[in-house]
Amino acid sequence: MTNISYIGHHGHLLKNYITQNDINKKGGLNNLADALGITRQGVYVLYEQKEIKEKHRKTITQHLGLPENFFPDVVSEELKHNSYIIELQEKLIKAQTDLIEAERKVKQLSYSPKLYPVVIDSNNQDRIALVPRKAVAGYVKNFTDVKYMSKLQTFSLPGVSGGFAFEIEGDSMEPSNINHKDYVICEELIERIEDVNPTKPHIVVLNNGDIVCKLIKLNKSSVSLISTNPDYESYNVKMKSIKQIWKVKGRYTPQLA
Repeated sequence: MTNISYIGHHGHLLKNYITQNDINKKGGLNNLADALGITRQGVYVLYEQKEIKEKHRKTITQHLGLPENFFPDVVSEELKHNSYIIELQEKLIKAQTDLIEAERKVKQLSYSPKLYPVVIDSNNQDRIALVPRKAVAGYVKNFTDVKYMSKLQTFSLPGVSGGFAFEIEGDSMEPSNINHKDYVICEELIERIEDVNPTKPHIVVLNNGDIVCKLIKLNKSSVSLISTNPDYESYNVKMKSIKQIWKVKGRYTPQLA
């Protein structure tokens, strides 16, 4: 049987939630203590309270984003031994645990692109920054660094309001008219993974320091990166392995064959 020592015990419920969600790490417990107007030791005292004061319960639920009914009415000693109540509480505890685990998985699988600095010239006009293959690793590591961005070579094109031009290596996308040594022009960063168009090529910036141009198919826990050249096999990467996804607006070919 599930350990139900915290049925109706506010302090045990609070401790269980904080522990399972790692709120006691990275200053989370100190932030909660500040919100309550008590010390960190004071939070430990709350863990032992069968019924936490209403004002503290309200602050806790608001600060942690919990439902208002997170703290149930205190269960009497008599009801604690009621088999129906015990079974119901066990189900509620399991549901809460499953929800916490689901939230953890969502966080692990989520795609959250970071903002990037806009490159502008001395006339305050947006410019397109060139990212050649030799600069790929530097871009992946420093794409939020204004100083790094200012060192990239830039140019402008009619109808393109800034963004980046990534140099393509290899022939995996040649059937879609994206060739070796072409620069793929991108001005729009995908903010939600659901906005990916599986029929259009995208630039994918990966945590491993690489940048690739591929079609993207969304899976439950990953994405498939697909080449238009049938000689190349598709492969899967986890969403948490992706730093950025860019829509491809066009291409620039420095040298014509």
